[in-house]
Amino acid sequence: MVEATSGWIWEINVDGVYSYVGPRVKDLLGYEPAEVVGRRPSEFAAPGEAAALTERLALLMAERKPIVNLETKKIHKNRAVIVVESNAVPLVDESAGCIATRGLTGTSRLEGRLKNNFGSSPGSGAKSGGNRYHRQEGRH
Repeated sequence: MVEATSGWIWEINVDGVYSYVGPRVKDLLGYEPAEVVGRRPSEFAAPGEAAALTERLALLMAERKPIVNLETKKIHKNRAVIVVESNAVPLVDESAGCIATRGLTGTSRLEGRLKNNFGSSPGSGAKSGGNRYHRQEGRH
């Protein structure tokens, strides 16, 4: 299923770092999954957006709220800025609270319109390296 979806499936642990990154991150951001696991979403945010993204994710995890159509600007490995849209749900353990957030990120509707109008999006060109994924061992 992870390889069949057009979006990038991910999981952020309670420490706010990627604990799971699906193979489609290569298509979207140009990075191998192993290059993303263990890093924070803010490390891939466009300049000026990192602090707001970190604050928003922390608030959503604390309130156990889903992320719905959250548009953010990310930096592709080739340094292009792309607009992505994320949806996610908190993973809750009643005794421990929110233990992780699992989501799906893809190109936003805006990015899709740019691609349709101009033939390609700024981050396009990276192809998936196959059916592989990387998960950080330990806390999820």
